[in-house]
Parts: sequence; structure tokens; C-alpha cells
Amino acid sequence: MSARALQDVVVCAHHGCTFVDAVATETLSPAEQAMFRAVDRRAFAADADRRHRAVVAIAEELPVAIAIAGLPAIYALFDDRDGFLAVVRGAAPMAVQFARGLEGVAGDAARIEGAVARARRRRRQPAGIARADGVEVTRVADGALGRYEAARRSLGDDVVAVVCGGRRVAVIGAGDDASVLATRGPAGVDLAGCSAALGALLDRCDGLAEAEFIAHARALGCDDDEEARALLADLTADRLLVRA
Repeated sequence: MSARALQDVVVCAHHGCTFVDAVATETLSPAEQAMFRAVDRRAFAADADRRHRAVVAIAEELPVAIAIAGLPAIYALFDDRDGFLAVVRGAAPMAVQFARGLEGVAGDAARIEGAVARARRRRRQPAGIARADGVEVTRVADGALGRYEAARRSLGDDVVAVVCGGRRVAVIGAGDDASVLATRGPAGVDLAGCSAALGALLDRCDGLAEAEFIAHARALGCDDDEEARALLADLTADRLLVRA
């Protein structure tokens, strides 16, 4: 018996996912399917607030994206088969995956809040040159960070109550003209704008050899190998990059 596959189906059933029967048919053995279907479906629906509690938790991390997209959009992500199964199977935390799911409607706000959600969570450091743990970057439209921060302030201090109460804000923009850097520190995650070139360089640093870093740095504007090595030294000193 595949206990993990059965667990995945049960978790989806507890969250009321509309695709649960299809997943059960495709991933469970006949004996497992019989075991699952022998359970009274009302047992899976006994906790009617399960989705709501999850949305409340997500609203704390993705308030502006949800306020742009609207509450129905975040609830709909529980029925996004590939996205929700990625959460259930541990491929991505719910806040990170749902931020990706909202990018199509919430644009740069979802990208910024997704970067913050990733920065908050520890990740395995690959060998080679990589972003330091707690450092994430995302591409956005020029000026999007300022518009995002204004939208976030407009929600006030109790963002969960405001967003879950249905408050909406306007779309803050979309495009790939600049970058936002999210860095985790003792007081939380800080946001700062950076050039598109630096953002693209940091985004590619996920276990590079030095020669690969130099090639990327030169392709993005460094004049020669010496300048690229100096940039690597600066970014390492600033604790944006590490060498493992």
C-alpha cells in the first residue's frame, strides 16, 4: 500500500478539492480506492472551516495579492490540481505556491509577496556560488515596489481582518523592467529595489561555478573577468551571495 499516495488523497478530500476522485483513481491501487471510498464523505467535510483557516494564514503573507485578486481567486486555488498537489506533496509551501497561482491576476504584488514568502523560509544551500539563505529576487515593473508598499499601507495594521473582510485594492502594475530584492533579517524580511541586471544575476545564482558566474556577470554588463570577480567579492561581502 502506498501510504503517501493515500495520505495525499485524504488531505485533498479534507480541503474539499474538486479533483480528489480523479486523483484517487489515478494514483491509488484498487484496494486503496476501496478503502478511501468506504469512508463516509461527511467525515472529510466535518471541519467546514479548514479552507478558511488556511486562507486566513495565507492572507497574512499575501495580503496585497489577495486584495487585488479577490477572495474567490484565493479559494479557487484549492481546486488547482497541479498547484495544490505541489503543496500537499511538499514541493512548495502553500503561501509560495499560492503566490505563483495569483500572479496572473495580481501581477507584481504576487511576485513581490511570493519573494517575501520564499525569503522567510530556509532552503537548502547548493554547492557553489548561490544566493545566501533568506535572499530572494523577483522581476517587476519599474516603480512597482513603491506602488506595492503604498497598497500594503492602505490595508492598515490588521491586514488579515481587512483582507478576509473583502477589501480590494487596484492592480499595481506588471512587466519586467526592474527587480525587487527580499532579504531576511532579525526583524523580518526587508524589501529593496535593484537593477534588472543585478536581479537577473542574483536569480541565476543557484549553485554556479566561478566560471559560470563570471560568464553570466559579463553577459549582464561587467566589462571583463576582473570586474566580475570584484562584483562577486562585493556581493559575498554584502551577504547576498555565499560560496559553499
